[in-house]
Amino acid sequence: MELVWEEDGRSNSVELGPSQPEVMLGRHKDCAIYVNRPTVSRRHALFQWNNGQVTVTDQQSTAGTFIDGRKIDRARLSVGTEVNCGGVVVVLNEGVSRSSGRGRSAPEPPPSRRAPPPEPEPPAPAPSRRNLDDLDALFDDPPPSRRSRGGDSGSRRSERAERPSRVDPDDFFSPSAPEPLPEPSRGGGRGGGVDDFFSSSAPEPLPEPEAPRSERRSRGGGGGGGGGGGRGGFDPDAFFGSDDGFDDWQPPPEPRREPEPLPEPEPAPAPSRGAPHMACYLLYVDDDGREAEVQVPRDGDPVLIGRRSGATIKVHNPSVSGKHCTIGWADDQVVVRDLGSSNGTFINNERVRRGGVEDGDVVRCGRFDLRVSFVAHKAVADAEYEEWGDDDDWADDQDMGPPRYHLIWTSDRKELTSLTMGENERVLAVGSQGCELSIETRDVEPEHCELNWDEGVLVVTDLRSETGTFVNDESIEDESVRNGDVIVVGRARIHVVRGCSSERKPPSPEYRSEQADVWIRHLDNRSEDLEILFIDGEEHDEGGKHELSIWGNGESRLEIITDAQKVSVTGMVDRDLRRLVYESLARAGFPDTPKNKVRAGEVPPEINLFERRDEARVVLSKALVQRSPGYHEVLEILRAVCAEMAAA
Repeated sequence: MELVWEEDGRSNSVELGPSQPEVMLGRHKDCAIYVNRPTVSRRHALFQWNNGQVTVTDQQSTAGTFIDGRKIDRARLSVGTEVNCGGVVVVLNEGVSRSSGRGRSAPEPPPSRRAPPPEPEPPAPAPSRRNLDDLDALFDDPPPSRRSRGGDSGSRRSERAERPSRVDPDDFFSPSAPEPLPEPSRGGGRGGGVDDFFSSSAPEPLPEPEAPRSERRSRGGGGGGGGGGGRGGFDPDAFFGSDDGFDDWQPPPEPRREPEPLPEPEPAPAPSRGAPHMACYLLYVDDDGREAEVQVPRDGDPVLIGRRSGATIKVHNPSVSGKHCTIGWADDQVVVRDLGSSNGTFINNERVRRGGVEDGDVVRCGRFDLRVSFVAHKAVADAEYEEWGDDDDWADDQDMGPPRYHLIWTSDRKELTSLTMGENERVLAVGSQGCELSIETRDVEPEHCELNWDEGVLVVTDLRSETGTFVNDESIEDESVRNGDVIVVGRARIHVVRGCSSERKPPSPEYRSEQADVWIRHLDNRSEDLEILFIDGEEHDEGGKHELSIWGNGESRLEIITDAQKVSVTGMVDRDLRRLVYESLARAGFPDTPKNKVRAGEVPPEINLFERRDEARVVLSKALVQRSPGYHEVLEILRAVCAEMAAA
């Protein structure tokens, strides 16, 4: 047996059998199948061989182990079964491992000891009648010289030209060899020539077909016998020649058939709203937080979405399968096809196996969204970005290390607080007694749920609580979460903010302006005179305009301004959350920003800081947020504070 998987576009395999009855898959370097992916746990799944039976056991992995889209703890495998371990698909095959790939497979098998096949012996000469004991063998297995004459007549004529025109007595059914026969005319007969005629027992002479009355006078008696064939007066020239009657013979004409009526064309399906346009674009936010687009080619392969290296749109989100779905043209319609993904493909929140899309539809792959835009000109596609809305996920630069996650909620003291998970805080229990995240209410159990940080992936697991654990109003058992999600435990709301890696440090002094040096000192001192004013949105937006003020002593006020009214909410922000905001501003290098341009029609958020006579302001345009993880982090933190205060 062997286990086969694909990594970085290469197929790898490892042996599983008596010599290696256990194979561990995981991110730990001691695993036989070593996969360096954040969605794979250190020891993810164990494959075991026992007397020809193969089983797989999940090792309490973060992302789980799946077979046919069903999560398993332990299952028996058969040949051909595919096991999904955190996005790595392992297939059980027969045979011996051929390549160790990136895993630690068994050594390659020794060369085969089987002797090379013997060289074919030359064909035995044709048996003669004089030494043939059994005459039946002549008909059961004809001699090679007779069998070789069943081929093309042209090739046989060329062979005759190279050898003497002599007929072997053993191949001819008469005591003496006949005289050489002249080569038949190219236009005569339907047969293959004299050799075909004598390749088996000679048939009786065929009667000459009766010629039409108009031709009988010209032919006279030329079609009769005579000649030197030597067998009962049979003349091959008379039989195969141009006057044998076969040259002019043609099969009787088939009866004339009336042409069948053509089927009436089926009515064309109603085109979608995007069909008249020239092109289709898919708009999305990539793993680096940048807005991106991909055109769906009309005359090429469809767009493949997944986590594998060969995907057109490669996504690192663990909820997306290796090959999740394709989006391509079918006649005048763009069609989405699910490729058996674990978390499904949705068109406007409706799960589909195959479905057409129209302009403005949203395609969701697990927890990754794309918007469909049918446009006649490229400029129209650029304008679609302004209507899509704000980014809901982002990522650090690849060389910045794994990200952290900030959890923001209202504590039992009615203060907004925060806790960060990352390299130093990987597992966190949520409950009402003795837990790192304590929520002392009746509807929260002593150990309600658990949060696990595993190399950049945050997973929440319900601990079989009676009231359940919810992510964005959906009950979950084990679910990975991302930036902007809200975990609901009892009546408490825990806002998830994806932050920068701990390796992201504030700009060094040689790269800071004098104004940034001043604000670095203010943020480090954390004076009570320090005030933050965050402004986001507009009055006519769905949630209204938010104006959040946070003072150095922890007091906070949120004003929600809409076209109809103005609402004010007050609260307290504890020291831990204030320190998180100050560190994020320092990490961004406030108020230094690279040159960025606000797009037409964009109303970006802004951050204002006040410290006695010092004042600074930064406009958080989309271009700035995409380039600066520090500013993106502080923006998401302040938005989570606004959301929690507005819901209180």
